[in-house]
Amino acid sequence: MKIKSIIQGNGSRLDKACMIGDTVSDIEQGQIAGGRRDDSAGARTCPSRTPRRTALADAFRRLTKIRATSAVSRRGTGSPSIRAPSAQPVKTPPRIDVLGYGDLSGQQLALFESNPKFKVQSVPTGDWLGIVFRTDTEPFTDARLRKALRIATDRQALVDLVLGPGGGIVTCDHPVWTGDQYRAPFDCQPQVEEAKRLLAEAGYADGIEFDLTTSNIDPRFITLAEVYQQQVAKAGIKVNIIMAPSDGYWSEVWRKEPVVTTRWGQRPADQILNEDYRGGAPWNETYWNRPDFDEMLDKARKELDFEKRRDLYHQLQRILYEEGGSLIPFHVNQAI
Repeated sequence: MKIKSIIQGNGSRLDKACMIGDTVSDIEQGQIAGGRRDDSAGARTCPSRTPRRTALADAFRRLTKIRATSAVSRRGTGSPSIRAPSAQPVKTPPRIDVLGYGDLSGQQLALFESNPKFKVQSVPTGDWLGIVFRTDTEPFTDARLRKALRIATDRQALVDLVLGPGGGIVTCDHPVWTGDQYRAPFDCQPQVEEAKRLLAEAGYADGIEFDLTTSNIDPRFITLAEVYQQQVAKAGIKVNIIMAPSDGYWSEVWRKEPVVTTRWGQRPADQILNEDYRGGAPWNETYWNRPDFDEMLDKARKELDFEKRRDLYHQLQRILYEEGGSLIPFHVNQAI
């Protein structure tokens, strides 16, 4: 073993060799400079060792012995041999395929639920789809008309047909989802006869006709529009579905046309009520503008008592159901 290639540091090659007290071929051949000549033997030898060099040499020997002992094992009186690592069986973990956000629709659930290789879970979210009526545009300025256009729907049927069975949770025309502590607990069954009464009261005893603009920018929009069209026809409401290009839908159609399809992602109650329904808000898609509504929003934000604050948010949701311009029939469940 060439010791000079193992020990690093300052000093001559002979000094490094002498640290461990071994004779190397270089010394014997007289190739290492330094040290002193033994005139009787004709060869160079190590200079006198200092205590420091002796300590270093002893430490190196101990380290070399430990490494050698851990690396080899002697079998009887034979030569040492390197131990081969014992073979360990490799356990393959079970494979788990996850269908992520948006990969599995409600209509596809049956394909996986009947297969024992798959386990499907349905997770409620705050995402929602809906139909928007501009409250600043005739004839939708009348709250009675707006309510008639919303309560003539069967919301559970909309869930089943648009999202698929189990694909959503019925919602009563407000954006607060089931996982929010401020969601108002009230029901909204189909009311076709009440819708007819409100239509007559608003001056549309013979029914009403209007255009609903949508797009395939979200394939569910088209299904939502078609099912809505069929449902409200029972109340004497005729809906003409107008298809707009997906390119530019959010910039040229949404918040421009009187009636459009829309979608929103999950937001906390206070955030969505302020973003979508505060007067003058940039994303106020229904152009809802009620000073008393805004005052109640401000009051809810300032209220420190939880019960009182929750009651205020419940009142805001009830107002939207009775008079608002949004048909929000459901919140979407995410299947994974």
